[in-house]
Amino acid sequence: MLLQNNRDTICAITTPIGIGAIAGIRIAGKNTLTILNKILPSTPAKDKIIHTYIYDKDTVIDEVILFFRKSPNTYTGCDEAEIFCHGGLAVPEIIIELLIKNGCRMAGNGEFTQRAFLNGKIDLVQAESVMDIVNAKTKDAAISAISMLKGDFSNTIDKLRNKLLTISSLIEANLDFPEEEDINFDKDQTLCIISEAEDRLKNLIIKDENNILMKRGLTVIITGKPNVGKSSLFNLLLSREKAIVTNIPGTTRDILEGWINIRGIPILIKDTAGIRITDDPIERIGIEKTEKEIENAHIVLALFDSSRHFDSDDKLHLKFLKNAKNIFYILTKSDLKGRFEENELPRIEAKIDCRDKTSEGIINSIISTFIENKRFSLNLNDRITEKLKNAEVYLKKTRLIIENNEGLELASEEIKEAIINLSSVTGDITTDDILNNIFSSFCIGK
Repeated sequence: MLLQNNRDTICAITTPIGIGAIAGIRIAGKNTLTILNKILPSTPAKDKIIHTYIYDKDTVIDEVILFFRKSPNTYTGCDEAEIFCHGGLAVPEIIIELLIKNGCRMAGNGEFTQRAFLNGKIDLVQAESVMDIVNAKTKDAAISAISMLKGDFSNTIDKLRNKLLTISSLIEANLDFPEEEDINFDKDQTLCIISEAEDRLKNLIIKDENNILMKRGLTVIITGKPNVGKSSLFNLLLSREKAIVTNIPGTTRDILEGWINIRGIPILIKDTAGIRITDDPIERIGIEKTEKEIENAHIVLALFDSSRHFDSDDKLHLKFLKNAKNIFYILTKSDLKGRFEENELPRIEAKIDCRDKTSEGIINSIISTFIENKRFSLNLNDRITEKLKNAEVYLKKTRLIIENNEGLELASEEIKEAIINLSSVTGDITTDDILNNIFSSFCIGK
């Protein structure tokens, strides 16, 4: 487990593997300087960027830029060094092997950030935000993650927890010293403070769900029978020719994907196999995949060809849509003579020509309005959201117990649980298993 190896000196390449001008290598641990002295011509000065050479005994390995810093004023709280060597595949690996030979251990996923957390440099919310910055797909998502890294969200949690601690102290004082005249339990005032705390919690949950939405985005799939215009719309939304468009039915047999950005939210657009009755085994596999995608998508753009009559393939399409969450019925080929029986559909959101650039704006507007109205469930197993919602439940129980005069002993237990859940958000209360699970999702070098 990573937590058991916190005393080792660790190293890792911090830049993407591959051909490039420069590669970064990070070292952290109590033996950082000792190891550097084995591979450098002289001891590096602390807090200074130096130009030097790395040696393996008498052989020059590379010309590098190096920055050495002493604990505790480092990212991890340990002695640290950053080496910037020539990029490519060979040189960085040679330096890593040299570091390991001289006493380093290869870092595990997220181990540098884990040490920063264990050494009190950052809390758990800030630690998780590091990977959110790396994985951000939009500008808004990156800005949100940077705000979390700065500690804005954590400071709000701390203020709320302090408010709950004040309430808990009032309750405990009345339980421990019921006869003391100086201690006066004001029920109305306490309920007012609890109601304020509940409102703050609700706002935090909404904020956290918005953060999750910006991190993970929404999935939008395009469905319909063959040659209805799915691939044309897919290419239009992505502004590039990613899907093959032909007059031959069944061209798309697998799921094609591409990301776009709407209102700062990353949107994963998926083009699917045309839904139709077929004996082709390969095409049927693609259609089965489409059916599964429909069940999991946040939004389904269901396309129907306005230039053709409603047929058995359209009927099969509607059958597939029974398990969809949010369906937008769209008629395509609006530039052609209309033959489609519109009364066969529950409603029609738009009529478009997939080759016309204005259709992109129509579809983006549909998705944008959907996001604004938030007519969807995130259905996320998110650690922070779970803890905040748990705290909200316990806080509500506390309020109801006090309102109904059911006893301060019960109220005391409930509010303690609320405080524990809030403390778990920032990592003031946590377990080794939770920490290892969080940091194992990081990339090596973080």
